[in-house]
This record gives sequence, C-alpha cells and structure tokens, in this order.
Amino acid sequence: KKYDIPEIIYIDSDIKFYGDFNILFDVVKDKSIGIVLHRHNEFGCEVGAYNVGIIYFRNDEPGIKCLKWWRDCLIDKDNPWRGGVVGAAAGALIGGAIGSIRDQAAQEAAEENRTVQYTRTMDNGTREIIRATPYGYTENGDYKLVRTQVIRDGIVVSEEVKRVPMY
Repeated sequence: KKYDIPEIIYIDSDIKFYGDFNILFDVVKDKSIGIVLHRHNEFGCEVGAYNVGIIYFRNDEPGIKCLKWWRDCLIDKDNPWRGGVVGAAAGALIGGAIGSIRDQAAQEAAEENRTVQYTRTMDNGTREIIRATPYGYTENGDYKLVRTQVIRDGIVVSEEVKRVPMY
C-alpha cells in the first residue's frame, strides 16, 4: 500500500519525551534520513556508533530507498548486509549505497587509527569488500587522510581518498 504522508518516524516504545516532540522535525529540517548518535559510546565502537531507537525517513527517493534497505537488512536472513547492520553499523550503513559504507569505514578507520573492512556477497556471487586505511593528515592537521577501496573478487575497482575531520 502507498500512503501520501510527508515523513515517518520510528520510535522505540521505551523512549519518553519530556519536551516538545516537534523538535525532531526541527533537527532533521529538509534531510531525507535522520538517526541518533550514541552519546555514551565512541564513534566506531563494537556495539555501534548509532542508536536506532529513533529513525526518521522523508517520503522522497533517498528516504524511501533507505527505509526499504533498512527493513530488508533487519528481516531478510539472506540479505548480504544483515550482519553488518545488526552487528554494529545500522546507522552507518543507512542508505545502503557504497558511498555511505565508504564514509562509515573511513570515519571508523580515522577514529580507531586502523584498517576497517566491510564484506558482503552480492546476488551474483561476487565478493565485495569496502576497505578504509588511515595513512596521514592534511597539512594543518585538521583532517585525517583515509584511503578507501572497493574490491570485487580480489580486484580493486575504485579507490578514493577521504578527508575525515578530527574533532
């Protein structure tokens, strides 16, 4: 069924609001997807950087694509990204696009100062790896440089350098 609603928010049943609920809409403004960082964990930690107790999706192409991807990751036992999402990377992988996964891997690699890798098997049997390796800083030290790669069946198909802000 299709519903003509502008947006949808998933909220865990154990969340209580002590103020105006509409602040959620103020925070996301014109974004297609909204998710909350864990405040008690460091970014990239094993239990996840994001808290999926509140998730916002706008009724537009990126929002619907992400919502369907997230749903499939949670309920489809054959989904190749399921382990990554359930295990630690739900918020990070939101959107499901390689760019989002690359960004997450780069952020984790910069914060943990180690190589980070996500692996999946695609529908056609191809093994895909997203790998991020930190290797230095920008001249002024404001950004950590991280080399990201997409590797399919052992062949590097793309490589990109990400600048990750150091807060």
